Amino acid sequence: MAITLPRSKTDQEGKGQTIRIARVGGVACPVGLTERLLALGNYVRVPSSPVEDVGPLLRRVKATQQGHQLQQRTGSVQSPIPSLSYTSFREKLAAMCSAVGIKRGIMPHSMRIGGNSAAAARGVSEEARKAHGRWKTDAMVQLYTRLEDDAALETTRNLGLT
Repeated sequence: MAITLPRSKTDQEGKGQTIRIARVGGVACPVGLTERLLALGNYVRVPSSPVEDVGPLLRRVKATQQGHQLQQRTGSVQSPIPSLSYTSFREKLAAMCSAVGIKRGIMPHSMRIGGNSAAAARGVSEEARKAHGRWKTDAMVQLYTRLEDDAALETTRNLGLT
């Protein structure tokens, strides 16, 4: 799956970036979950004209008697659909975590740290993680990497000091 970010904090020139995500299968597959969100939300995926805006992935929904639906399905290039604010996303994330019994304060950046750290623990190279995370420096990759005690001890275990 390819996800295009038209702009981001690390893209000061507004060139946009595309991130590729692999289908891995299972209940936590990011591609499968995104496809489910798109289907349940009845998202418009492709503009019908050059001036139509189909909007961001994360945006406002409204409650109806039939359930929840997108507040706005399409907009125009002159008046694009706004994305969900950081504050709203953080609050919704906290509510979802609480609903499934997660009591720790998980913030949006926790997922970035967690994903990068899990990839590091599974042996994904720093260069690959740097590219996927769109970090410009090795220092940022390291800042977003938290190794569990077992992973941190792996180096010593593999030195062959017997």
